[in-house]
Parts: sequence; C-alpha cells; structure tokens
Amino acid sequence: MKKLWIYVIVINHPTKVGVLLSKMGQTVQLTREDAIRYATTETFGKIKGVINTDTVVYCQEHTQHAESIGFTSDNDYAKYDDKIRKNIALPEWDGILKNDTGAGSREIHTHNNGELFEDVQKDWIVGMVEVLKDSENTAKKIYDPYFYKVYIEELFFNMLTDSFKNNSKVDFALELAARFGKTTLMITMLIRLFEECGYRICILPSYWLSSLSSFESDLFKYEGFSDKIEFVSRDVNLSESIDNYYGKKMIVVEASLYTDDSDNDSVWENKFEIIKNLPPNEKCTMVDEADFGAWKTNSQKKINYLDSSLNIYLTGTGIDKVAFNLKNLNDNIIRFSYNDMLLVKSGQHPLFF
Repeated sequence: MKKLWIYVIVINHPTKVGVLLSKMGQTVQLTREDAIRYATTETFGKIKGVINTDTVVYCQEHTQHAESIGFTSDNDYAKYDDKIRKNIALPEWDGILKNDTGAGSREIHTHNNGELFEDVQKDWIVGMVEVLKDSENTAKKIYDPYFYKVYIEELFFNMLTDSFKNNSKVDFALELAARFGKTTLMITMLIRLFEECGYRICILPSYWLSSLSSFESDLFKYEGFSDKIEFVSRDVNLSESIDNYYGKKMIVVEASLYTDDSDNDSVWENKFEIIKNLPPNEKCTMVDEADFGAWKTNSQKKINYLDSSLNIYLTGTGIDKVAFNLKNLNDNIIRFSYNDMLLVKSGQHPLFF
C-alpha cells in the first residue's frame, strides 16, 4: 500500500554564493527510497546538478497524521503539505524559484543569515517534531548503525574498562575513516558513558566550532538521541543547564579552543570553572577533528584544566600528531581505515573470520 511522504530538500542557491534554499513537498509512494527518488528528480524546478540524496534532509511518512486531520488517499492527500506549512514551528516560505527552462517551484525558503546546512536541517526536523507531536508517525529516523560502528564502540568500552584498572585518568585516540559516521558514534558512546559508566557531563572542545554543527544536527535527526543528551551551545547558560539536567541526561557542552581574546586562559577558566569543580570521574571530554589544533600546547592546557578522568580524541587523519602530547594514552589507540570499511561492507573483512 502506498503511503504519504513529506520531504525537505536543502541546496545552495544556484546564483548566490552562501545562500541556502529549502523546499518541503509531498509525494505518495510505496517506500521511503521511492519518495527520495521522487524528491531528487521531480521537484525544486527540476534543477540539475545540485540535487542528490545528500540534499534530502528530511523524508518521513505522514500518512497517519494526514488521515487524522481529514485528508484521504482518494486524492493522494492533496494539499496536505499546504496545511502543515501553516504550522508556526516550520520555516515560512518566501518565494518562487525558476530554472533556465522556465519550470518553477513555489514555497521556497531562503536562508541567508549565515545558517549552515546542518542548521537548516535541524530547524526542519524540530519543526516536524512539533507537527507530528500527537501522531503515530515520527519525524525522526530510527538509528540503525553499521556493523563496524558497533564493533568499534564495543572495542572502545572493553579497552576503557581495562584502562581504568590501573589508572585514574585515561586518554583515547581514534583514527576513523572518512564517511565512517563519527558523529553518531560519538552520540551513542556518550549515551553509554552516562548510562553504564556514571559520566554526567561531556565537554566538546573544538578548534573550529563549525565541526560541532553536525553533532547537534544528528542529535535531533534520530529518534531518542535528544531524549538522553542535553546539548549546551555557547548561547545557553551553562550553570542553569547543570542545575536542570545533571544526573538526568548526559550534558554535552560546546567549547571553543580558539579565541582572539588576549587573556585567553582566564576567559576559558572563568567560563568552565563550574565544570572543573565537578568530580573528575563524572566528566569527560570528546574532541572531534582533533588534528585541527587540539594537539597544540595551548589547547592541551585548556583541556587539562577541565580535569576530566577521560579524554577522547577523534580524527580522520594525523593521529600521530594528536597522540604525541597525550600523557595518559598508553595503548588506547583505535584505527579503522576506509579499506576496513569497504572490506566489512563486502563481507571480506578478517573480523568475519
């Protein structure tokens, strides 16, 4: 039986640099894959060359919700998308886009206030959660990790248990291939660190804060993630978040290792003194893209100030550079290359034998 799917596509503006456009639409198809195929070939003025599966930031079933508010399959749920556009949680549409053949798309949303791709994706998902809040349909994907991600996570936790037998502080360095999906691995590891190991707060130090945008995006993309993790961006009051969520959810705090302030160390120490005073065994740090500045002496000084019992460094390359300054690393190095990924996907990896 065919179902109603709502999709959202986000693309770079074809004529303006740095401007993102998004469009929400509907289609009736048998499967999600069919709906994505429709979205990438039959919408957005049929622009060629800029739309692919990576530009589809949302594609979920809305059948039950549509029927609950009076739409039916008799006419393929016509105008359902126009109905939900009126929900104030969703971005307002503000234009029409035409391509060079004259084909047009209505209900175009323009995002030109510095939003990143991940920011726009998050806004749409959060909005759809509100749309479907009283529905059996869900606005979020169910997370289904690849085997190799489960394997790396289990390897990490086995090594973690052994590492703390003789050490009060532990460092880890993970070099994971491009396209591995480090962000979702970070999230599932943090949930387990909270539920199984007693960690209550994690700081995400980063030399470039833009590297954290995918973390917040994936946190809201998958079912259940944001229920177990409270993300504290630089604009959120850290003290209030600790008061409200400490011990209830894993608190994850955005932290910039780079600043133009002349009194750099005191700015960092004043901001994170509240974290430094928490028990070391209840806090950890997790550094993504660690080869971009996190290995430098001044960055290490900031990370060490936090006094966490566990520091995890993730990178795609340059693990030797990252590992050089880590005093509590010992043998806690995990590598998984692109060739490893390909071998797992083909069923030929030695892990299977």
